[in-house]
Amino acid sequence: MYKWYEKFMNILYSLQIARLKIMGAKVGKGVRVYGWFSVSGDPKKLSIGDNVTINQGVFLNCRDELIIESNSRLSSYCKIYTASLTLDSFPRKHISKKTHIKSNVWIASGAIVSLGITMGEYSTLGAGSVAIKDIEPYSFYAGVPAKKILSISESK
Repeated sequence: MYKWYEKFMNILYSLQIARLKIMGAKVGKGVRVYGWFSVSGDPKKLSIGDNVTINQGVFLNCRDELIIESNSRLSSYCKIYTASLTLDSFPRKHISKKTHIKSNVWIASGAIVSLGITMGEYSTLGAGSVAIKDIEPYSFYAGVPAKKILSISESK
């Protein structure tokens, strides 16, 4: 019984990708979805590379361009933003900036990537962390705000 249910749910989850494509998002081959996720803003500003994994509860804000390159992993309930409000002017105004997730990145559960951030290739943002500055390639960042914890070497 469970295997049938799992297959059925995977079909439903995959329909989210089909919907995004119909709405103008660029979606690569082999994208896997494990649960319901949401996209806010203009799907035409969203680009997802090949073999990306999107898990339950992921939130993608597409007020500006959002690029997620190939082989990246978006763990459950992580959030990626391209928009915010001004802090220094009243009334507050909406601002937006391109956010770029490079290839082979892992954004762990509950982590938040703020607008305008670039996450370098092979980088990792730890669970519950908040990235407010660019993340260096081959690095592990964690905390609020996220700070570099260690360098990651590429293993073959």
